[in-house]
Amino acid sequence: MDFDGLAVGVSWRAIRSPKALRPRIFASIRLRAWYPARRRRWSDEEKLAIVSSVGIDGATVTRVAQRNDITRQQIYAWRHELKKKGLWSSEQGAVFLPVDVPAFGATPSEPEPVPPVPVELRLANGRCLRFDSAMDAAALTRLIRAVETA
Repeated sequence: MDFDGLAVGVSWRAIRSPKALRPRIFASIRLRAWYPARRRRWSDEEKLAIVSSVGIDGATVTRVAQRNDITRQQIYAWRHELKKKGLWSSEQGAVFLPVDVPAFGATPSEPEPVPPVPVELRLANGRCLRFDSAMDAAALTRLIRAVETA
């Protein structure tokens, strides 16, 4: 049954059950969006244009299918059909992006030095050490040990 674009039907389980007097009703508002009432005919050029639009500007198969009001499986079937006819090759769908690769043996550039920041360290015995973040780790370790033993 169809009421203003709302497809309503009785579930198969309700028909087979002994409680057929209380049928379960389901509704699908999007039924027409995915399965149009009329059967459309597509030319090979239209199929090729739709199949080739996958991947352009990041378009997924799902997006292309929704845009053209067809199912995703239809796009895969058309791709297979066009390959068999020799009208579409997998290389057509490939997208090549430029990659910047440094020359062999080239040394990577030095990272920019981070400006030192002041650090305050509170020790367990209540003492406080203030130093630069650029301080050598070995010297800092010796300083902490000396302050803790004093």
